[in-house]
Amino acid sequence: MRCNKCGNKAEQGNNFMSEGFLWNAQFKNIELGFGYLSKFDNETWKFTLCEECVLDMVKTFKHVPQGFYIDSTPTSIETTEQHQVVFNHWKETGEWEDLRFYTYEDLKQLANYLDIDEINKMIGKYHDGKPFLNLDDYEEVDNDE
Repeated sequence: MRCNKCGNKAEQGNNFMSEGFLWNAQFKNIELGFGYLSKFDNETWKFTLCEECVLDMVKTFKHVPQGFYIDSTPTSIETTEQHQVVFNHWKETGEWEDLRFYTYEDLKQLANYLDIDEINKMIGKYHDGKPFLNLDDYEEVDNDE
């Protein structure tokens, strides 16, 4: 398996067989079908892109793709507008900061589950003047239970 854009090849150790097909998590097979009277009249294109090339392509989008960075992780993004703001920031900086929409109280509630330093970074960035959290005030939670 090889990326049609950059030429990267799938490493043998990352591949496995599923229902007779060679599958690699870092590569996406894409199929585009063109309709009658389009510029590419009834053609079907098939190509493979690695995840890095997919991200490079997505960075050129004006509008955030539905589900982008949302379906796989818990998020504070509740509206399409918030998703677009975080997407635009990501395109400029490479940082996905969905915690920007958490209130100070919401961030405090995450302290038992997320890194206190990361939470304090968000407090300093989005809740100027609010006190930082003290690690001694929070107990570690065993997520394996």
